[in-house]
Amino acid sequence: MTVASQQLDALVRREHDNPHAVLGAHPAEDGVIVRVLRPAACEVTVHLDDGRAVELAQVHPGGVFEASIEGAQLPLHYRLDVDYGTAG
Repeated sequence: MTVASQQLDALVRREHDNPHAVLGAHPAEDGVIVRVLRPAACEVTVHLDDGRAVELAQVHPGGVFEASIEGAQLPLHYRLDVDYGTAG
C-alpha cells in the first residue's frame, strides 16, 4: 500500500478533502499506480491500451484497490473491469 491508512479511511467515509489526489492514475517510482474506490467489489482489473491486464489488490476493506504498473507512463489510458460477484 502506498497511501496512509488515514487517507484511505477518509476516502471510504467520503470525508477526504481531495479524493482525486489519491484515486486514479499517479506517477510511481518505476511506473504508474492506479487506485480506485469500488465498494462491494470482489475483484478489479485494469485493462491498458497496450493489451495488458493487471489485477488490482484490495488495500482497504471499504473497497479501495490499487496496482503498480511497471514501465507505464502518464497519461495512462485504461478501463476497469469490476466484478461484484453474484447476488443471492
